[in-house]
Amino acid sequence: MGETLYSDVIYVAVNQYVPESELNLLWTLKTLRVKKLCLLQVRIPFSPNPSCGLDESEINATQDSELKNSYDSLYKYRDICTNEGVNEKDVGISLVSGYDVGEEIVKRINQKNIKKLVMGAAANPHYSRGMSITSRKAEYVSQHAPTRCKIWFICKGKLIKTR
Repeated sequence: MGETLYSDVIYVAVNQYVPESELNLLWTLKTLRVKKLCLLQVRIPFSPNPSCGLDESEINATQDSELKNSYDSLYKYRDICTNEGVNEKDVGISLVSGYDVGEEIVKRINQKNIKKLVMGAAANPHYSRGMSITSRKAEYVSQHAPTRCKIWFICKGKLIKTR
C-alpha cells in the first residue's frame, strides 16, 4: 500500500503548464498519503533580446504577466490538493527563478534540507512500460541531489524510478 510520510514535507516539482504535472501530483497524493506538501516550480525568467525593441515598461509588463501565470498555475495545483483532501494550510508554494531547472531544484534541496521530492521523469507522451528517466532535468537532479533526499521519478502518473 502507500508509504506514510507524515513526518516530512514532500516537495513536488511542478511545471507551469498544469496538465503536464497534474498526474504526477495526483500520484503523490494517492500513493504517499501526503499530510503536508510544498509545490516547487522553477520559473525561467524572461530576458528579452536587446534587438527586440521592447521598452522598459513592456519588459516589466511581460515579466509581471509571466510571474502572475506562474502563481496562477501553482494555485491550480493547490486546488487539486485541496480537492483530494489536503488541508489548504498544509500546501506550501515555492516559486524560484533560474535558467537551469535541474540546478535550481538541487540548489533548493540543499537550501531547504529537502528529504522527499517527487518530480517528472519525462514528458507524459514519452511514457512507456519499463522506461527509464529521459528528462535531462530529472537526470541532473538524480545525479547531483544529496543522498539524504529520497526522490520519486514519475511519468504519466506512473512510478519510473526511486532514488
